[in-house]
Order: sequence, then structure tokens, then C-alpha cells
Amino acid sequence: MRCFRGLCTAAVMFLLIESYVLAESPSASETAKAAGKHQQPAGRDFDYAEVLQKALFFFDAQRSGHLPNDFRVPWRGDSALDDGKDAGVDLTGGYVTREIT
Repeated sequence: MRCFRGLCTAAVMFLLIESYVLAESPSASETAKAAGKHQQPAGRDFDYAEVLQKALFFFDAQRSGHLPNDFRVPWRGDSALDDGKDAGVDLTGGYVTREIT
């Protein structure tokens, strides 16, 4: 499988979040028993907007290359600007998918 600029990572993250949400949702029989009065089990309130916000922030923190001046991750600066230069290829930009050594 070929990935383009971290899209595979984004897809995997989406699938993980989706599988977690599905695993935590009640089954059809539980929903039928509740007769339309679904209540979250104690301690299982989810703020999906916050989950999505944190996931997007995580991906922003993984960006590399030239970053805009108003980038929302203040501690993240330009990185990996010389990638591929020795082979005459511009590999800057995209997302970090492993530790840079």
C-alpha cells in the first residue's frame, strides 16, 4: 500500500477511533430494551468534539517541512528541510511517521 503525506496514518487513526466508538456503543438489542431512552453507562461520557480536536492536533504536531508562521503548534518549527537533497530529490513536507535520527 502506498501512502501519500500521512494519509495512511490518518486512515489508521480514524479506524482506531471508529472501532473504539463502535465497541463502546450499545448493541441493537440493548437499544431496543431501552425503548429509545439511551443512557451512557456511568463514567462513559464521551466528548467526541474534544477527541477529534486532539487527534487533529496530534497530526498537526507530526507535520514537517516549511510550516506557516501562524502554525497552531507553537513548539513545532521547520524540520527535515534537507531530506532527499543528496539524491537531488525534494522530500520536504508531509508528516513524520517515525523518530528522526
